[in-house]
Amino acid sequence: MVGLAAMGVEAALNAMRRLAPPGAAAFHHISLSPSAEWAAGDLVVAAASVVRELGGDPATHPHVIVLHHKPGAAGRGSLHAHVVVSHWLGPSQRLDDAWSHLRLERLARELEWSHREPLTRGRHDKAVAKALRARGLPEIADALLTTECVEPVPRSVVTASARQALTRQGIDDVAARSVVTAAWSQGDTPASFRAALAEAGLLVVPGQKQGVWVVQSSGGVVIGALDRIVRQKRGDVVARMEVTDEHYNAAPRTGAFDPHPEGRQQDRDLAPPTRFAGGSGGADTVGSDPRGPNGHPGGAAEHPRQPAPHRAGDPASARRRVRDRAAATALASAISMPEIKAEVERRYLQRRLDELREVHDAAREKLALARVPLPMPDSLIQARLRADRARQASRATRDAMHAASARLDAINAAEPRGFAVLAAWIGGRARRLRQEAAEAAEDDRRARERHEDANRLSGVFQAALEAEAERVSAKRVQAVAVVSLLVV
Repeated sequence: MVGLAAMGVEAALNAMRRLAPPGAAAFHHISLSPSAEWAAGDLVVAAASVVRELGGDPATHPHVIVLHHKPGAAGRGSLHAHVVVSHWLGPSQRLDDAWSHLRLERLARELEWSHREPLTRGRHDKAVAKALRARGLPEIADALLTTECVEPVPRSVVTASARQALTRQGIDDVAARSVVTAAWSQGDTPASFRAALAEAGLLVVPGQKQGVWVVQSSGGVVIGALDRIVRQKRGDVVARMEVTDEHYNAAPRTGAFDPHPEGRQQDRDLAPPTRFAGGSGGADTVGSDPRGPNGHPGGAAEHPRQPAPHRAGDPASARRRVRDRAAATALASAISMPEIKAEVERRYLQRRLDELREVHDAAREKLALARVPLPMPDSLIQARLRADRARQASRATRDAMHAASARLDAINAAEPRGFAVLAAWIGGRARRLRQEAAEAAEDDRRARERHEDANRLSGVFQAALEAEAERVSAKRVQAVAVVSLLVV
């Protein structure tokens, strides 16, 4: 984690979002999945290359590198990385992501070449080869264009990001498009096509753009344009969906093209009779309205939210419209944009202060916990016990060495001198004294060796104790320093 004051990946992503203006993309996410088993250091170096390729300094630009194992991926190494790079450094400072896809593809081919991995073929190999030659790497470009395509080059009517977005909403893009294609090829009328889609929980509705039909789920999630899914010209799709629908609208309501004949028949039966002044004596007659099949001049359908033309002169409707207009004017005059902006800023600052207060309180709790005396670790207790036993053994061997040395000195002091040597030799005592002196000297030598070994072992255990104590102390100091930094 570089350039971010955060304690985890989620906190780092939130920090990147705070750097971005409202509604703008906050960061870039790049996945590194080598086919061979890379070392963690190689993945970190590759991630730094990604940050540098996007225009940031790997030493200072805010980014996060996540390494983890992913077993079971066919043809891929178990260790791979995710690189999340902040797009913003401030309100007006951001990365230049123009042609970022092509640049990252070129960088991927360079990394594969440097790590002796097979080059991956794609849809933009010619453009990538041109970029490689521009960087003075013609050998990689030639190898890329001559590499055999093990798998067919991916061709899709939807981008990977759009497919992932549909997947997150619980929609299988491939299955849905297969259903639409099969229904389009089998259905010969719009009604049969809609019925086939309805069985799979799909709908086809007019899009926002003129002459475009879109397929969406029953929940309203747009899957794609119909002409792109069935791979037909837009004019052909319009001719099939709209021209036949117009023919259906002109046909009787109970015809074969009506997807809801019973409901429409019921609506017609429950509709009030149309009245018009005609015949002698001004009698009202039901039937054959000259204003058209829908009861309006020229047969044009009336919008449900528009007032009826024949009610435009209703005084009650006019008064109601005047009251609504006056209420809207009063509401608009009561709205103050500076006050709204000030309230928005106040609520934003209050929310940010609450977040900072939570972080501050959590850090203080961690600092208080860090100041509590920690129990002695078992490793330190064992190291101290071994050092004490070694010191006791050293003292015991030292006492034994001193006793052997004193015995040797006593025997040497009792050795006869002058004429006593002759007497001791004649009496046979000299030989016994020499033997005792030799045994005492050997005991003294052995005692000294045992003491040296014990003293050396005691030094080793004492050094191990000091190292373990230093490690525990450094770990505690580091934890307290991190928590103190958070509090500050």
